[in-house]
Amino acid sequence: FFLLRVHMNLNSHFFARTVRRLHRGQSVSLPFFQSGSAPTNRDRHQWYNSRSEIGHSTQHVRFLDVKSISFQETDVRDEMSISLSYNDLKSNYASIKYNANSHLTGKLDDKMEIDLSVPDSALEKRIASGISPYDIPTHYQKPGLQNISNGTNPGSEFSNDSMDTSDGYKSYSRGLKANVTTTRIRTTITETSPYFSAPPKFFSRATASALPSLLYSLAPKKSPIDDLPDRDWNKEFNEVLESPLLERAEKLRKLEKEFVEVASIIGKIIISEKNVHPSQKTVKAISVDSGIAGGEKYQVKGIFFKFAVDKADLYGSDEHAMKVACHELKGHTALVSCGMVHGLKLGLMTVIDYQGSRLTAVSVLPISRDTLVYGSSDAGRVVCSSLEAMNDIMRQCGKVLNLKGHLAGVGEEKKFIYGPCDLEGHLGHDGRLYAIDLARLFPPETPKESIRGGFLYRLLRPELVRQFHKPLSSDAFTMFGAHDSDKHDAEVRQATEFLHSHVVPEFASSLANEDHHISIDDILVKMHRAGINIRFLGEVRSLVTNLSQRKTILTEICARVFKNEIRKKLRDSKSTQPTAYARLCINFFNTIFGDKPISKTFWQAIKKPMLQRFVQALSANELQRDFDVRKHVHMEMLFSRLQNALGVSFDARYEDLPLSLAHFKEFVVKAKQMYTVPRIEADTAAELARTTKDISEAKRLLSLARENYNSVLELKPDDHVVLSNLGMVIAESAMLEDGEEREDLFHLANEKFEASLLLHGDDPHTLVMWSDVLVNQMILLGEDSESGNTKLLDRALSMSLKAESFVSGIGSLTIARASALQGREKQVQKCLRHAASTNNLPGVEALMHDPAFARVKNTTWFSSFLEAP
Repeated sequence: FFLLRVHMNLNSHFFARTVRRLHRGQSVSLPFFQSGSAPTNRDRHQWYNSRSEIGHSTQHVRFLDVKSISFQETDVRDEMSISLSYNDLKSNYASIKYNANSHLTGKLDDKMEIDLSVPDSALEKRIASGISPYDIPTHYQKPGLQNISNGTNPGSEFSNDSMDTSDGYKSYSRGLKANVTTTRIRTTITETSPYFSAPPKFFSRATASALPSLLYSLAPKKSPIDDLPDRDWNKEFNEVLESPLLERAEKLRKLEKEFVEVASIIGKIIISEKNVHPSQKTVKAISVDSGIAGGEKYQVKGIFFKFAVDKADLYGSDEHAMKVACHELKGHTALVSCGMVHGLKLGLMTVIDYQGSRLTAVSVLPISRDTLVYGSSDAGRVVCSSLEAMNDIMRQCGKVLNLKGHLAGVGEEKKFIYGPCDLEGHLGHDGRLYAIDLARLFPPETPKESIRGGFLYRLLRPELVRQFHKPLSSDAFTMFGAHDSDKHDAEVRQATEFLHSHVVPEFASSLANEDHHISIDDILVKMHRAGINIRFLGEVRSLVTNLSQRKTILTEICARVFKNEIRKKLRDSKSTQPTAYARLCINFFNTIFGDKPISKTFWQAIKKPMLQRFVQALSANELQRDFDVRKHVHMEMLFSRLQNALGVSFDARYEDLPLSLAHFKEFVVKAKQMYTVPRIEADTAAELARTTKDISEAKRLLSLARENYNSVLELKPDDHVVLSNLGMVIAESAMLEDGEEREDLFHLANEKFEASLLLHGDDPHTLVMWSDVLVNQMILLGEDSESGNTKLLDRALSMSLKAESFVSGIGSLTIARASALQGREKQVQKCLRHAASTNNLPGVEALMHDPAFARVKNTTWFSSFLEAP
């Protein structure tokens, strides 16, 4: 065929507007195709041919380089007419018919000019009717060809009825937005070309060759990802964990920050391009055999990404699939707290929310299907438990998490495991043990028939599982736990009943003792610590009597309902224009916070989805049709909470409503970080604070430790060890302060220790730590009366003796300190000797400067004790 250079006469309204946008540097939409016939090695440009592949969609570009329009030699006739029908199948618009008539003059071996005209009448009718061509997707129906010159009809050879429609060739998006055939084009034949574009399979040669083929190219796009180095995050993470203590905190902080930053940059691009044609995505999806759950998967820069969507229709909605992604992070967090101390490794992980969508991002691990040693990778058909070291680790984790060992699998050969059957344990290629697929680590609540797939995402919280009086099976109510299922299921029913009949009512009653204006953040943390899921917030509200607290809880319920409604709208949008998402959010906010009739209608209509997500959230009075729920909501607080939950930022205050596009700032990437890093960083900072002699540096390190421990508790409120460590750090901070601030800090430290013992009352380390703090508190603050001193010391002695009953020698030093303050020298001598014999005694210098021993440090026996080897 001939290669013809294109000269464009911009007399078309539509094409002229497209070119004007390009000149202004704005993006335009064009039909893009996979190239099957493009030249290679042309300045690294990507080439596309409009006849090379039928399956295509509209794309947005900023630079367009039109190269040629081509016809096959057989197309050069005296007269020809092509009739193409385009029909919007979704919205049932009338067909648009384009008639292209070409008149050729001259001879084949001479220069010829072709005047190709296509009427714009159909397009103009759409524009005149107010329908934007930028927003109307159309479908490409198979064209029929009629030869006008000889009056014959090709009949079945080219008719729609006879064309092969297999392999998905039934309808094709063609992108009406910038079709160059709506412009008058003058072409000049300049040379022949060796390139040939093979027609689609259901076109005959004659039909396909009758269609003009526009060949154009795009310069490669520059992406922020290009500047990111390839890294082995898992290797770096393990090296940091094995580094010296003094170096570990700073290295962990740096590594975590870099991982989250890189994952956020890439995740933002992946989500923002979710509606872009695969050929034009910055990050291309990969095909991996990793189960049917989840959406498209990507691997770039050492990080594995997966969309949290319900592609296989397992969970009932994408909203529920997003919950499963958070359960994965929760399971990851739980195993970090108990598994890593036994040698189990877990990769870096974060959950990324942006523009209504969610991605999980994990560091690529040195594992494969061949490294599986625990659990199942094929939906329970084959279950592994071949490595005793991994079995022992999971047994230890099961004991800590109160998870029941059980026979699991759907095949004949079931294996005894702890945790869910589809958890995978791997002996990595680096010799380390890894665990993945932890979304179902904790058992489900008793399923309801009305909630499809609820056993996959409506799980019991780890705090409730831990405090229940018997271990529970992760595979209850699933096909994996069919063996002894009656027993396993019955135990989970008991736990679910215990939650609703005891835990929730007791928690609601406890709020009566709290400040009436308690913040919603404090309520949520306390709920989690008690083992109550956020989905039961409505049930909690129904039992709360304080009006201020009821209003605060309802505000949070509204924020979460609206967040999920807006997220769904954002996910459902197929636009690739950022402003479309901004306008959607602005319109939704104006509806929520507006004073027009549509806002009142919206607040009435939202009651039903509110009750679906939060049972018992509204009272009988609030459910009345004429009751405006906004009366019981903190609207200004809702404005702030909704922005934060949704990850959207406005340059506006509540008083600035209604919003306009000018108020929109940006969508914010929200990354939920993993539990591992802040926990280790907090422990390291606390240890460094105890070794430094610089007071200001000690204060800084203790403040850093407090900040990181609080971050851990946001992810895992039931970690009693973190609570006791936080109490000790706060107490150590109190010792560096004076006056009222010291007193307030000691009071706060006591609260943390008390919360820790409520979760695990027999932990000897917590008992000893709090005893020491009480002794220090009495020394530094004193009490207003002698009875106050006696109470503190008696409590310290009581807890130390209890700890001593669990672990010999662990409480001896604290007992000695309290006894010294009471003047009981013989008891002091006895306890110090016992502490020394059990290696629980600090150095000589620490004993000499301990104010608790002020009464005895000048005695002969104490000096002799210190001098003894």
